[in-house]
Amino acid sequence: MRLQQLEEYGLVERKVIPGKPTHTEYYPTEKGMSVQRILAEIASFSARYEPEIIFVDKKPRNTKKGLFGTQTLSEVYDT
Repeated sequence: MRLQQLEEYGLVERKVIPGKPTHTEYYPTEKGMSVQRILAEIASFSARYEPEIIFVDKKPRNTKKGLFGTQTLSEVYDT
């Protein structure tokens, strides 16, 4: 449902891959990539001030690298 909403907002693009079984892949659009800095700040805030809600070990993360394993979200998207 959330992916469908993100697609409706133009933040992700859906691609159906034919085959057996058929599967679907989602990619961030240019608009979706443009909000990465904002989302990184929100994630960073949550990781620091609400770790018990989002991490199993309930420990805060203070850096993007500690949170995502990388300095930028585009490195997470790019394969």
